[in-house]
Amino acid sequence: MNPVDIFFDPGAVVSALPGWSRPRLYATGRGVGERWRNADLYPGYKFRGRVFRVGMRMMAALGLTSRSEARDKAPAESVVASLLRDVHESQIPEGSKVAAVLIGTPGPAQKITVQIRDQHGRIVAYGKYGDGEMAIASLQAEHRMLAALPEGAGPKIIRFAPLADGRILLTSPVDGDPVGTKLPPDNAVLEYLQRMVVGDALALDEHPFIQDLCAKFPHAASVMRPLEGQRWPRAIQHGDFAPWNVKRVGSTVRAFDWEYGTVDGFPGLDLAFFWLQTQALINECEPQHAFEAAVGGVARAQFQGDVAVAKSIVQIATIDAFLKARAYGHTDDEPLQSWRATIVPQLKHAGESQSITRPANLA
Repeated sequence: MNPVDIFFDPGAVVSALPGWSRPRLYATGRGVGERWRNADLYPGYKFRGRVFRVGMRMMAALGLTSRSEARDKAPAESVVASLLRDVHESQIPEGSKVAAVLIGTPGPAQKITVQIRDQHGRIVAYGKYGDGEMAIASLQAEHRMLAALPEGAGPKIIRFAPLADGRILLTSPVDGDPVGTKLPPDNAVLEYLQRMVVGDALALDEHPFIQDLCAKFPHAASVMRPLEGQRWPRAIQHGDFAPWNVKRVGSTVRAFDWEYGTVDGFPGLDLAFFWLQTQALINECEPQHAFEAAVGGVARAQFQGDVAVAKSIVQIATIDAFLKARAYGHTDDEPLQSWRATIVPQLKHAGESQSITRPANLA
């Protein structure tokens, strides 16, 4: 089913960005200001991406990609409208509607992100929708993670329900400002990650995260030697902890998009991932430079300057990210996967027999 049919009422004036032939974002709105505001969901993190984002929002605001969606034989309201009506008004005020719909990266786990605003234009909820098997499994995993998070660590669940041919997860918005992409991350980020270390310390070969990773990829054991002989606590691990999934809320931060998360994670991996993703996707660093910078940053922030331990942690984070990406349908020859395999050469010899169909938390 077309996303416009699911999320926007008949007759809505909808902009498609960058265009109707290959839309990435749908945004509604009848006036210039409303269209500009609702198009803010269009992504952009690098400098050129932010410039392009401003251009897309201007096109939407001026109505250059807008058209009225008066559909023949359409119901009086969108598919999602009745679901929103059934949510208690304290969670989503009456009269709230979908303002924008962001189409996720194509692939087996593709999902749609939905921004919901009230009659005053305030964001009151976000939704994630998926209709494929892996997308629905991902939503189920995120629902379980959000239910397990400590208070204030992430958004709150509003509703997880069937919708059209799939399921939608509605959550409260995380109101705040982006944490930015500077490295090293500031103390609020580090303090948040420290709060996520919650479990009793275990021997390395008893730790559930390590057991699971080695079962998926036995070569991972070769990078873990500096960690042997110590006990390691469990950590609530986000699994995709990057600047675009974290917001500053007052003096602390909160993370969202928890579909890769686990309550049996390993300390230090989220910080290592933050460094690596920022260096790869924002700063466009060469793998070896990014690796060395991440090792230094992780060592100083979480392991009292122990470079050997930090090196192991960054390598484990790289392996974990590589396997998760493969499980979600990414191929080993994609640029980011090849970048990761340069950091951990063992990954270049990871045959498909060692791949998994989905992450363990989606099984």
